[in-house]
Amino acid sequence: MTDTDRIAELLLDWEDRREHGIDVPVEELCRDCPHLIPELARRINALKATTWLTRGDDDPPSETPAPVTPPPLPLGGRYRLDMKVGEGGFAEVWKGYDLELRRAVAVKRPKPSRLGTTDRLERFVAEARRAAGLKHPGVVPVFDVGRDAADAFIVSELVEGGSLAERIVTNPPIVQESVRLVAEVADTLAYAHRHGFLHRDIKPANVLIDICPQICPQNLPTGRGDINCYRART
Repeated sequence: MTDTDRIAELLLDWEDRREHGIDVPVEELCRDCPHLIPELARRINALKATTWLTRGDDDPPSETPAPVTPPPLPLGGRYRLDMKVGEGGFAEVWKGYDLELRRAVAVKRPKPSRLGTTDRLERFVAEARRAAGLKHPGVVPVFDVGRDAADAFIVSELVEGGSLAERIVTNPPIVQESVRLVAEVADTLAYAHRHGFLHRDIKPANVLIDICPQICPQNLPTGRGDINCYRART
């Protein structure tokens, strides 16, 4: 057998073992013909450099790639939901992004289990529109109200200062600041009451601290029912 034939035979042996996950050293393959080591090593290195060695075009991949889950469609074709930042008995609040105006926003959506009938959906949207008419330094402005299929949503300015409840734990306000915060909340609520809104759940967790810093009571309901309108800001 010539050296050329011997190298061809050794290459077939190496490829067969390689397909079974065994990478045999050239020295072991050429145990009986050590003078062929340089040439056999060169040819094996050339084979390793080819893409068809490990997987041919028609071979299935060794691992099935995980299915790619497409991102959810923006609400109303405009508002991307990035992260849930709050949740209550009726609704959940998301940090979102307005794709049209390119700004961060807060998006509030009723839970499907609480939205119920079409009448409740219409009432939610109508009362949210009423809330959009509130104009006060202590009220977070409502930017948009809309529907998306069977869903409804309210878009408002994003207040990122956290709640008063969190502030009390991490950095309790001193007496003078506490007096000011209570006065600001009272002023906001008085304004809301004059416009027909009645808050039924005033507590530190429902008061948001603006970066200004100003504060805002959340979820102003009317005497006719919850409008879940958004947080008020001072």
